Amino acid sequence: MDGGFAGVILQLSLTNQRSANNQIGQDLRLDIALEAEQLLVIQSYLEGLLSALLALTDCDQEVWQRAVKALGLDSSQLMNPVPSVDLANAPDLTLENARSLVLILGRLASQYPEILRRAVTLMEQMQEQGKDPAKTALLGAYLEKFWPRYHQARRRLGLTEIETSVSLPFKYLIDLLFCSHPAGPHWLWSALLSSTSEGD
Repeated sequence: MDGGFAGVILQLSLTNQRSANNQIGQDLRLDIALEAEQLLVIQSYLEGLLSALLALTDCDQEVWQRAVKALGLDSSQLMNPVPSVDLANAPDLTLENARSLVLILGRLASQYPEILRRAVTLMEQMQEQGKDPAKTALLGAYLEKFWPRYHQARRRLGLTEIETSVSLPFKYLIDLLFCSHPAGPHWLWSALLSSTSEGD
């Protein structure tokens, strides 16, 4: 999962795109049974995406709550990644809650397409030039905010292994850019379920 879901997305049939645009939320299937370990992998990945989104954008509690309300979701059943909210009593992730988080991620990412494209483009330019992306103002600030949020989320999930991959936070940015597309939630959900199936 750390490799991002872009590779899985590219393997998915784009013939589903029109359906995804018209039925976002309705066609994200729930008819699959996952083990607790698989749900933990999904939750860790989604919290990584949320950490990246929060680190790059000005998304705050108000923006988060507006997205939840617009989607008609029950916020009491969802973890809230915004720092001002106590996460200690957040409910365990279920497949239905994971789907809700995917929908929220898609909605939030779609509100920040310009900065996501700018960040990904800048990252690619710096890598092509053999330069450190962290030396730029935008990506340097992003990384400084990302790692504390990401490690806090992993500790909350009971994951003690410290992730230090230099490429990880940038892979999350690429995934978020995919999420910003109208069909993003569909693609993300399909990739998550495909990844858990491959692990069977």
